[in-house]
Amino acid sequence: MRHLDRNAVPAPGRGRHPRRCRTVLSGLVVALCALTITGIGAAGSLAAPPAQDTPAIPHVLPLGRIEGLVNGGTVRYVERLLDAAERQASEAAVIMLDVTGGYEGATRRVVRRIEGSGIPVIVFVAPAGARAAAAGLYVAQAADIVAMAPGTAIAGRPPGFTGEAAAQTPPSAVAWAAALTQARGRNAAWAEGAMRDGASLTASDALRLRVVDEVAGDVDDLLTKLDGRRVTGPWGTRPLATRGLAAMPVPMAPWERWLNLIIDPNVAYLLFVIGLYGVITEIAAPGVTVPGLIGFASLALALYAFSNLPVAWSGAGIMVVAAALLLAETQVASHGLLALGGVVTFVAGSILLFRPATGAPFGAPAALNPWLIASLGIGSAALFGWLVKQGLATLRQPQVNDLPGAGEVGIAGQVVDATGTVHLRGRTWSAEWPPGSVQPGERVRVVGRRGLRLLVEPLAEGPLGPPGPPASSG
Repeated sequence: MRHLDRNAVPAPGRGRHPRRCRTVLSGLVVALCALTITGIGAAGSLAAPPAQDTPAIPHVLPLGRIEGLVNGGTVRYVERLLDAAERQASEAAVIMLDVTGGYEGATRRVVRRIEGSGIPVIVFVAPAGARAAAAGLYVAQAADIVAMAPGTAIAGRPPGFTGEAAAQTPPSAVAWAAALTQARGRNAAWAEGAMRDGASLTASDALRLRVVDEVAGDVDDLLTKLDGRRVTGPWGTRPLATRGLAAMPVPMAPWERWLNLIIDPNVAYLLFVIGLYGVITEIAAPGVTVPGLIGFASLALALYAFSNLPVAWSGAGIMVVAAALLLAETQVASHGLLALGGVVTFVAGSILLFRPATGAPFGAPAALNPWLIASLGIGSAALFGWLVKQGLATLRQPQVNDLPGAGEVGIAGQVVDATGTVHLRGRTWSAEWPPGSVQPGERVRVVGRRGLRLLVEPLAEGPLGPPGPPASSG
């Protein structure tokens, strides 16, 4: 059976510890990906019932629902909802709204789709407790008819927007809110003031001030009250015939719910980190296919999410630099300097990744959970600290090119027939000799190597007594 000298290891340099890198980095990437997929899948399964297209049934209105933030997933949902309603020539489309903010690009796209709809669009702020704030105000005022349920509110700012963030509402955002409201014959002065000052109204006050068109208890009550009301649009001017119509819910499709979830700043950030670690693993240990595939897929999803978020690309660039430094630590012996620089740069890039103040008028500032940044920073430091420790231990061991050569003399230690150990250069080496030719404590001479094992022969001088303890074991 062949034994390798414990002290004789490959020289440091490129791929100092590829197997350890491969195992640890691959495990980290797969674990992070599993955590992300589990979280997204669990949230997605609770987000809505299975999607279904609105069937072409007479006397049915498609009923959509927008909740939370207006983002890229919301855009695709509204487009699908209104496209289906137009194909079926529905009397109107109803959107139940409970929105506390959104991203500017997504909000503008939703508003444009509602304004360009070929059928009347009714926005209903419901149920009780729902709000149409910030981005929700724009979506509501773009509709042909806006209604509210008792116990709801409409506001110019989302909850919690105060101080500097609230003061950053640009004049263009104020003017757009006023223009949308005025185009529908509602109270433009209030909408302008709400965006400037953050004013809010209850359902009854909004109806009294002509900010909304109707107050209704539920969808059936709303359709009854709107029957006969005249609406104007690309179809001309005509009365609504909504009495007795049934509302058919059109939930979000699974892929739309996934888009909503990955556009969350924390999920997008985690996908980006998984992608960077996957690329590091693939380069540091070529041939490990799964982490590489996971990494590139995660990067693709992260970049899509970033396109819908207020990303500071300088921060993303800093994180890429951090990944390059961490990768370099796995390739060269820097005694931990590259790893330290990589971890510090990683944390700095994470902090700078998003621009938190950009969502002020629309109510969706992107901000990472500081505990997530801290956890990933500490985890990266621990991982690469361990790799550095392994690398330094490797440097302290003798290298393959430093094995004893022919002619060097040592002392036999343990002897088991034709194999045993030899004390040489202050270390213990695996060795072999002709069967029965060597006794413990006898001087031996190196005549060659078989792999990492020394081939020795006895010297004529004979035993020198039991050998002393070796300086170190290898």
